[in-house]
Amino acid sequence: MNGRRLCHIGALVALFAAGVTGAAWAQSSVTSAPADEKPAQGIDQAIISADEISYDEARETVIARGNVEVVQSGRILLAESVDYNQREDTVVATGNVVILEPSGEVVFADRVELSDEMREGVIENIRIQFANDSRFAANGALRIGGTKTVMRRAVYSPCRICQDNPDRAPLWQLKASTIVHDQESKDVTYTNAWLEFYGIPIAYTPYFSHPDPTVERQSGLLAPRFGSSSVFGVFSRTPAFWAITDSIDMTIEPILLAEERPVLALEYRQQFNNGLFESSGSITKADRLVGDPDSPTTETDEIRGHLYGVGRFDINDDWRWGFDYQRASDRTYLDRYDFFGKPGNTLESNLFVEGFHGRSYSAANLFGYQDLRVTDPVDEPLILPEIDHNY
Repeated sequence: MNGRRLCHIGALVALFAAGVTGAAWAQSSVTSAPADEKPAQGIDQAIISADEISYDEARETVIARGNVEVVQSGRILLAESVDYNQREDTVVATGNVVILEPSGEVVFADRVELSDEMREGVIENIRIQFANDSRFAANGALRIGGTKTVMRRAVYSPCRICQDNPDRAPLWQLKASTIVHDQESKDVTYTNAWLEFYGIPIAYTPYFSHPDPTVERQSGLLAPRFGSSSVFGVFSRTPAFWAITDSIDMTIEPILLAEERPVLALEYRQQFNNGLFESSGSITKADRLVGDPDSPTTETDEIRGHLYGVGRFDINDDWRWGFDYQRASDRTYLDRYDFFGKPGNTLESNLFVEGFHGRSYSAANLFGYQDLRVTDPVDEPLILPEIDHNY
C-alpha cells in the first residue's frame, strides 16, 4: 500500500502476554513470554511488526514506529506510527493509515483511535475504497461494532478519479451531512443528501438509501446516468432493479428527455431448471416520418418501441431448442433512440432446435428479418426451414 513494505528487525517476533492480550514485536534481541501466560479471555491476540518497537511498562503500551503492521481479528492495519495499549486493547495510529477489512474494502485515514479488536473507534479524514472502485470520503467517522461506519460531511461516488486531474469533480456523486454504511445489512443511508453532476447540485433529498457496492443482487435504485444529444438535448436514465425471486428479476428504466416525451425501457430475466429467458424492450409516444425519404410525411403521436428476446432450453442431454427475437416498431426508431445500441441494417429473428451426438451435429432453423434501411429497402425474407447435419 502506497509503496510500503513490511520490515522485521531481528530474527523473531516476541510475544508479550503479561496476563492480558498478547502483542508481538520485532527487536534486535529475542525475548519470549513465560509459557503459562496467555492473552486475556475473549480478546484476539494482536501481532505487531515495525522498523522500531519499544515497550512502556508503566502504560502497558507497545510503541511501534516505521512501516508498522498490526494484525488482529482478520483486520490488517498499516501506519507510520502505532501505540497499542494492551490493558485497554486500544490502538492509536497516525501517518498514512490503511486498514484492510475482512470484507475486502480498504480504509484510508490520517489518524485512527480504535478499540475492541479494532472494531470500535474514531477515524479522522476517512476514505473507503471498494473492489469496484466506488468510494466514500468524509472529514471524520465513527466505527461501531466493527460493522457500522457513521461518516459526517461525507461523499459517495462510483466514478473513478481522473488520473490527469484528481481534484476535478466526478461525473456524479452524493454529498450528505451524514452517511451510514452498515456492513451487516449491506446498505448505505444518507441524511440531507445532494446529488451532484460534475460538482453542480441538481437534486436534494432529506433521506436516501441504497445497497452497498458489495451487493451483487438486491432490489433498489441503480446508478443514474446523464448525458446530452443533438436530438433530445439533456437526458437522464434512472433504472430501478427488482429482484422478484431468486431466479426472476426485472429492471425498469425511465429515460427522461428534455425535448421529447420520456421513453420507458424494461428488461426481464428468468432462469429455469432447463434453461433461461431474457427479454428487453422500450416504448414511447412520438412523431415519426414515413413515406419517401426525399419528401416524407409526419405521423404524430405514434406508439414507437422495440422488443428483443432470447431463450435457451434443454430438451435432454443431447438436444436443445431456443429462439432470438428482434423487432422494432418502424425502420428509424432504433437509429433515433440510440440508447439500446446500433442495430445495423437488419434485425434477425431465429427459432431453432439442435442436437449434439458425440462428434455429430444436427440443427433446424427458421429465420426472419426486418429491414431497417430507409433508402432502397428490400422485401423482408422468411427462411423456412433450414436443416443442417454434420456427421
